[in-house]
Amino acid sequence: MIPVRILGTAGVLPGSPVTTAEVVARAYPGKDPAVTEAKTGIRARHWAEPGALTTTYAAAALREAAAAG
Repeated sequence: MIPVRILGTAGVLPGSPVTTAEVVARAYPGKDPAVTEAKTGIRARHWAEPGALTTTYAAAALREAAAAG
């Protein structure tokens, strides 16, 4: 068996952060975003831009992981 070690890890978040208030305003106009935030515990999330490729983010994470190792 060949020994294997993890030398570095990394993560990449796609796009800009979108707040719960923005999501609620788009999906449920008139609903209080504080209620949704209290239920989910999520204040913001990142959404990839339309047409973005997963491979683009994977390659960026790989480069960062290699640099961290």
